[in-house]
Amino acid sequence: MTSRWISPLLTVAIACTPCSNTIRRVIRSPNFKSTAVVFNRSCGATTPFLTHMSINPGRSTETSRAHAVFRATAKDGVARTDTAGGPLLNVFWRGDDTLYIQFDQRATVLTQRRERSGVVVIYGHLGA
Repeated sequence: MTSRWISPLLTVAIACTPCSNTIRRVIRSPNFKSTAVVFNRSCGATTPFLTHMSINPGRSTETSRAHAVFRATAKDGVARTDTAGGPLLNVFWRGDDTLYIQFDQRATVLTQRRERSGVVVIYGHLGA
C-alpha cells in the first residue's frame, strides 16, 4: 500500500529542486542576430557551481540548457573561478557568426558544442 505513494512523492521532490540561474554576462553579436549569455547555475550546497554559455536568437537572454553550447564546473576549485564560484570564461564575438570562448583547461567540461543556429564556436584556453 505504501508503494503507491512513493512515486508521487518522488516526483514532487525532484520537481522542487532549488536550482537558480544567475546571468554573469550578455554579449550581443555585431549584427544583433544572436546573443551569447554566460550564466552560473546553482542547485544547492551539495552540488558544484556550473558555468553555462548559451547562444540565443536575437536579443533573448534566456538561460536554458536547450541553447547551451558550453557547460563546465571548476573541478573542486582547481580551475580559476568567477565571483560566483563557477569556471571563469572569456567570451567575445569574432564577426557576426563566430564566437570565441576561452576557459581554464583545468575545468571539467560537460558540454562543448562547435555550432549553434549558424554560429560557429571556437574554443581556447585562458593564459596562466
